[in-house]
Amino acid sequence: MRRKSKGVSLATILICLSVLVAALFLTVSASLSHLSLVSSVAQRQHAENLAEAALSQAMARGIQTDFEFGSRPTDRVQVTFPGLDDAEGIVTFSRGEFSDGFSSYNLNSDASMVGAGGTNIPPESIHMVARGRVGNTERWMECVFHRPPYPDGLVATGSVEAEGLQLSGVKESEKYVGGNPEEIDP
Repeated sequence: MRRKSKGVSLATILICLSVLVAALFLTVSASLSHLSLVSSVAQRQHAENLAEAALSQAMARGIQTDFEFGSRPTDRVQVTFPGLDDAEGIVTFSRGEFSDGFSSYNLNSDASMVGAGGTNIPPESIHMVARGRVGNTERWMECVFHRPPYPDGLVATGSVEAEGLQLSGVKESEKYVGGNPEEIDP
């Protein structure tokens, strides 16, 4: 009888060890999967941040150069973050660099044009496309910058006091026919 109880206790110990090893294996594999997922999410976030930073730099450069930036195909912005290897954010106006992700300059035109990916670019606007890349992860962002014919304006429902300014206005909406600024009848 003793011999039989020793066999049962050995079998119990082996089963418990098997369950423990299986639980450890599941825990380690779940931890590795979680680590991989977190790393992938971090790369996507960094790629989005790089694309957004490149767009911001391109818009700032456009404003600083009185919107001459982007008028040449060689105009380009590249952004990197310290500590991120193999990572960059790029805005380019060259069709050769990214055939599906190039930016388009249509600021001095009265007609719309077709930009990257078949996007319709309205007149008097710049379509900026940015690619953020970290390793093999890519994220794309885009914006359309539109400069109206009167870039500085003031709208008010009450009275406005000003000196030394050119004032163009419309008293009643019926006086502004067709949307042509030349036809304003003050």
